[in-house]
Amino acid sequence: MRKRLPAGTYLFILAVITGTAYFINLGYNDIWNPNEGFYADAVRHLLQNNNLLDFFFNNEYRFNKPPVTYWVIALSCRLFGLSEFSIRLAIVLLALGTCFLTSSISGMLFGKKTALWSGLVMAVSFQFLINTRYATPEIPLTFFFTLTMYFFVRFIVFRKPFALWSAWISLGVTMLVKGYPYLIIIAAIMASYAFFSTGRNFRSFVHKLKQYRILTGIVIALVIGMSWPFYSWIKFGNDFLQVLDTETTYRAFRYQTDWFHDLFFFPLVMLWGFLPYSLVFIPVAIASAARADYRRELLLPFVWVAVILIVFTIAKFKLPTYFIQAHPAMAVVTGWYLGQSRFSFGFERWIKRLGIFLPGMVFIMVFLAAMSLLNTGRYYLLLLLLPASSLILSYRNSDKRWILGTFPLTALVALFLLFTATVLPSLEKVRPYKEIGAAIRSRLNGKNSYVFLENRFLHNLPYYSRQKTAAISSGVLQKISVQVPYFLLAEEKDTMAVAQGSTLWKGIVYKKNSEAAFFPFLLSYYHYLHGDSSGFRKYRLLMVFPGKNILPQGYPERK
Repeated sequence: MRKRLPAGTYLFILAVITGTAYFINLGYNDIWNPNEGFYADAVRHLLQNNNLLDFFFNNEYRFNKPPVTYWVIALSCRLFGLSEFSIRLAIVLLALGTCFLTSSISGMLFGKKTALWSGLVMAVSFQFLINTRYATPEIPLTFFFTLTMYFFVRFIVFRKPFALWSAWISLGVTMLVKGYPYLIIIAAIMASYAFFSTGRNFRSFVHKLKQYRILTGIVIALVIGMSWPFYSWIKFGNDFLQVLDTETTYRAFRYQTDWFHDLFFFPLVMLWGFLPYSLVFIPVAIASAARADYRRELLLPFVWVAVILIVFTIAKFKLPTYFIQAHPAMAVVTGWYLGQSRFSFGFERWIKRLGIFLPGMVFIMVFLAAMSLLNTGRYYLLLLLLPASSLILSYRNSDKRWILGTFPLTALVALFLLFTATVLPSLEKVRPYKEIGAAIRSRLNGKNSYVFLENRFLHNLPYYSRQKTAAISSGVLQKISVQVPYFLLAEEKDTMAVAQGSTLWKGIVYKKNSEAAFFPFLLSYYHYLHGDSSGFRKYRLLMVFPGKNILPQGYPERK
């Protein structure tokens, strides 16, 4: 007789392994270009100035994002010191918190078994997972967005007034992560749920909105969420308003793009961004929406996903990260399906082939390809015991379907462990930013200077150099005139003509400004390992001792 694995034990073990994977080599990589550089340098200034309201990047005011992301990173750095690890630690902790909240929402709606599934699905959703490796607002935004929805669900289920007011307060904090558009999005989710849950009866709909204290709640959210923008407007006036307009209304309504591309942008993002379970979620969502009983049962996560999809499809400017806030709802639906058999045998068979086996096998093939192409140690093949365990246990267990559903999850976790343990650390061979910054700081002796970069801007260099940094063209390398010794990072071939300079460092730097497009960067690194360094350029760092005492035209004074 086959023994049944204790309920939840295997999933709990996988949850521990996945959570541990989040921390592996978290602080090993230098600050990533460009986005992480903004937050690292801004937090450095925040800690240096003890100013929680005015943010600086590269010694200039930065208005682009509200303060909560800076605050949570700064808290981590205050507790553990300023480092790559502490900068990212806050992000990882909020990511784990998001998984817990997703699990809790699922548990309140559908029970404990579904809860554990939903939390795990959220933890390994591809786009969410990769955003845990660097400090940007996406994970804090997802956490506070999900926290708002968690309290909203608690109010729906338990009718506790405290939960309702906590939801509105959390919405205000969500606005302090990425702006007032999220008031519109979350209020639209609440209103849509009220409308459809009352059978589209207008009188019942209005009554439901009154139960939500929607007018009072919006006022509370506005007071909290608009407090920092109001402060910045009072202090900085039009300088702040121009940035606010660029970050919000320009992106939403005036950004030029192609409508046909817009229509399919986020469905495609959903397909790859929610791997390994997107091919489970999509057919399950479609099949469930076609049945009235399932549609009612899944109404809240359905309207959550639908509102985000509609709002950001209408908005002109699009980034894949905008859809991460829909992942908790998608994880709830996926967990609802994986935790229980609700469909016909034929449907289940196709889900097993298309949504379970196919993504799992694809990730295993990517794992093997990465090992082969990037010359990792063969002992990392042991990581494939993870997906193998799900196949073996499903064969030996009476609840085959329940265990088999973990196959794509374990395959992705194995791949993630491979990258965090060996691939990402190996990239530091071609990421010398900390080394460049250390060379600059070693010559300053506490004094201020300038760093000039030829034909580019490295967003993490202000953090590592602790100096004002500017991009200049090749034609003015010999025309720089400043009153103090300065630093020049330029292509090696162009530094030969610069007089009065001493070499502090030389090596290769990735030729593109952004590493956010990670696959091209990884491809360049692969070619570099095989003797082709065309994706990188030889650079030299000089300390130059000028004779004239003027700043170059257009170069801003230090603040």
